[in-house]
Amino acid sequence: MTHRTFVRLVWAAALLLALALVLTLYQARHARQQIETVAHARGEAAARTAALKLDQELADLETVAHRLRQDLEQGGLTRVALPGRVLADLGAAPGACVELGVAFQTAPGGAGVSREGGPPHAVPVQALGPEAAGPGWGDRRVQADGMLVVDYVEPFRLPGPQGDAGQVRLVIGLEALRGLVATAEAGAPAYGFLLSATGVYLADPRTGLVHAGRTLQQEAESLGDPGRRHLAVLARQGRAGFAEGRSALDGRKLWIQLEPLPRAHWSLGTVFLKDEAVVSPRTTRALMSCLVSLGVGLALALLFLAGNARRTSLKRLWVFSVAGSMVLALGCALLWSFAYTLPQEVKGSDVPILDPGSLRAFLNEHADLDAGVSEVRAELIPTGVFVETLDFLGGGQVRVTGKVWQRFRADSPREARGGVAFPEGVSGEVDPPAVREEGHEVVQFSSFRVVLKQNLVSSPNYPFDHARVRLWVRPRLMWRNEVLVPDLGAYLMLLPDTLPGVDREMAVQGWKLERSFFSYLLQRYNANFGMADYVGQQKQPELLFTLTLKREFLNPFIATFLPILAVLGLLFAAVMTITRHPDKVKATSYQCLNLLRAVAGLLFPVVLAQINLRSKLDADRVIFLEHYYFVVYGLILLVSADALAFALTEHRLLNYEDHALPKLAFWPLVLGCFYLVTLRFLG
Repeated sequence: MTHRTFVRLVWAAALLLALALVLTLYQARHARQQIETVAHARGEAAARTAALKLDQELADLETVAHRLRQDLEQGGLTRVALPGRVLADLGAAPGACVELGVAFQTAPGGAGVSREGGPPHAVPVQALGPEAAGPGWGDRRVQADGMLVVDYVEPFRLPGPQGDAGQVRLVIGLEALRGLVATAEAGAPAYGFLLSATGVYLADPRTGLVHAGRTLQQEAESLGDPGRRHLAVLARQGRAGFAEGRSALDGRKLWIQLEPLPRAHWSLGTVFLKDEAVVSPRTTRALMSCLVSLGVGLALALLFLAGNARRTSLKRLWVFSVAGSMVLALGCALLWSFAYTLPQEVKGSDVPILDPGSLRAFLNEHADLDAGVSEVRAELIPTGVFVETLDFLGGGQVRVTGKVWQRFRADSPREARGGVAFPEGVSGEVDPPAVREEGHEVVQFSSFRVVLKQNLVSSPNYPFDHARVRLWVRPRLMWRNEVLVPDLGAYLMLLPDTLPGVDREMAVQGWKLERSFFSYLLQRYNANFGMADYVGQQKQPELLFTLTLKREFLNPFIATFLPILAVLGLLFAAVMTITRHPDKVKATSYQCLNLLRAVAGLLFPVVLAQINLRSKLDADRVIFLEHYYFVVYGLILLVSADALAFALTEHRLLNYEDHALPKLAFWPLVLGCFYLVTLRFLG
């Protein structure tokens, strides 16, 4: 093949690579636009469904006041019977109602009942002034006891020409309102917030916004976010809208969908994490790898063409060698960056529970436990977990400390409140529970310190690997017909990336926390544990609290990769000493035998480093970084063979410019092998 023909082939390859790169970029952009369009449409539909559901919840609350008003106006309810009626209505009202009262404008005789601080009890009601108005939902206000509430008011007038006027007032706690918003969430990965007619936060996982009485407009100004500023205007107008923004916590891109609640003139905002909605880790990583490979190939072709000349000088070859090595090194760095920053697809046999909707769907399908040939409906016990510390002990063991709580009905017998057990715990303890009454429920708290045996299989992608730690929680009284359900209402935000149920100050040496979430594992036992009536032998839902962690990259890089680079540097120095030039031989004292001894001496540290790496990780397979060691082994043999061939033969390629070609090819060959290994495992 002539030089001109080879150059033409390189030009053709460069054009094909450039065309492929442009087409791949276009296809990637088009595919992402399509995914974003579909994801946005789904998010909008889910947000609208959530708004309709919350609007219906408000309608159910209004019905309590509406029926009371109707009976007063029609004369079917006297002032004497009013206290008993209000007490009965509040007892039957949804749990979000904290107070129900009737007040008259000009005369005493009203009645008020409150749930705050215990079962429904009478509270004093003052006469209304002439400014009393309604009907409708008001704005947030602070009660004398500091509780944040919002009122629903319906005015009435007693029958007869002299009938007194008044109001039926229904009081909703903002904490309960936040629970309603959480129940109406549009699904993972999303969370909701609620705005009043004036744009004031009524509910939000960031409770500081609610307690401070901030508006969406104020938050938009403080963040400099034009998307939130636009939505603030729409909220005051009672209109739906969409905007992009960034998280105030970590700066990630958000989609915010605003839907009006016509009944209350409020607005429900639903926040979606954009990357969670449109990014598929496996597809994205494959696409990025393809783009990087095309870019590397095109850059190498252009470097060759830029330095092409009929009389190629040694200086031009060194420029091409250095520049080509830098291109390959940059390609490896980009692949490492994508492997480290892109989220990992979580795989497992368990079913994630990321929002109330997914919990309801799972329980509807699996809460009927098998008992022989019959099915028994399980008793659901809300259970929460809060992890305070986590440490990897080696040998697949993990030490976890934290708190666990359960909510039981107040009328449940004490002997039925058996607490929890951790089936995978090999040691540790759960403290005796502390009990607290919360209205119609009893909350049972315990601290735990356990060492868990986990199936921490070594990852082939070390140090770009992830770990999954699961806290398996089971009722201690196995003979009872119970299923533990996650107490989702106890967490401010259920997005896995916000680490619900994990201490924000918790640090795990060598690891970075990524996600935490509840999930269910359908366990099948082949024993009845000595209980003839034991349920759950066929499909027992077992509650898991799962944490995913990403390994910190810097320490493994320094401890493992930098020694490899040092050995490669010494090998390159050895290759650079190979010469027949008398002056250079005199300066370096080069001898083939001495070089072979030096190269052989580099073999043992590399072998020991690889053995230490495998023993530290308890590796049961060949891992990603070991292939770099294999490249070093091959290079040691290649350098030795090159030195012998140079000493024993007079081949013109080896003797070109005093052994220049092997010196020029050293780093492109090494980095090319590194790139192929990286592409194979991380692409």
